Amino acid sequence: MNEFVKRKNITLTSPSHVTSPLIVKLKNPQNYLQKKWSKDRNAINWVNLVRASRRLKTEVKKVRSSQIYKGLKRALKNFVPR
Repeated sequence: MNEFVKRKNITLTSPSHVTSPLIVKLKNPQNYLQKKWSKDRNAINWVNLVRASRRLKTEVKKVRSSQIYKGLKRALKNFVPR
């Protein structure tokens, strides 16, 4: 089958370091809470740090997936079957 069907590989380039204003805005409190927890290791500081870290991780995933989706959409838009 591979002899008759031409395949085209689509390469998506995405930056390894994802930055958006929202991620930068979420990264600062997460860093602050990390420092606060390292100085005073109590349960309240830990819970706050975990919440901030999870929120940051969720936003990074959203931004990355939207970048991949946009890249695929762009690649498929320019795709011309042979």
